[in-house]
Amino acid sequence: ESEKSGFYWLPPDFVVSSSVLPSVVSSSVSRPSSVVPLPSSVPFRLPASGHPGPANGHEGGWRPDWPVVGVSWHDAVAYAAWRSRRDGIAYRLPHEEEWEKAARGADARYFPWGEKFDPTYCNVNQSHEAGMFIDPVDSFPSDESPYGVRGMGGNVIDWCLNDPGERQEGLRILRGGAWSLTEVLSRSARRGGNSTARVLYVSGFRLVARASPRTL
Repeated sequence: ESEKSGFYWLPPDFVVSSSVLPSVVSSSVSRPSSVVPLPSSVPFRLPASGHPGPANGHEGGWRPDWPVVGVSWHDAVAYAAWRSRRDGIAYRLPHEEEWEKAARGADARYFPWGEKFDPTYCNVNQSHEAGMFIDPVDSFPSDESPYGVRGMGGNVIDWCLNDPGERQEGLRILRGGAWSLTEVLSRSARRGGNSTARVLYVSGFRLVARASPRTL
């Protein structure tokens, strides 16, 4: 079932209190239960909203096995709503605490794979001699968390559901490393943020749902 859906199932000790979720979560979107599924890679591929993609070392234009980039937070939320209606399951973006737990595991490791950085383990600005570019979602099997979630250390950073706090209203959190970012920005504890309308060539998203999906 996980292969068919593109999701990995986290173990029962993965608990996030619903109190951490902001008011942006509507009543039609499920709150996290004791087990939260996360995709191993971006489980869908869409046109990048008409925005040009990043320069890359691949021939033939945009590849269907690349993760989506060039989407705003609003684009990501709209996709989650559309897919929820299509599938009859309440999907949403992950809260950053869910994202970090999925990346760091129970031992709070620095990177999804462990404590030491190696540019051959994930797609960052030092990974290719030919330059910096996006890779297919399964290109770096070492970039895998203890729960089997792929691509959290590099390739594309992920929009998260929540904002950074009251002093930075109008922003949303971004987590993870990316193809043009440095080693230090690949740490799983690193958090950034940006305007909900901002479109970046390094930012994409992934979806979460309840372990026993709530139908709409």
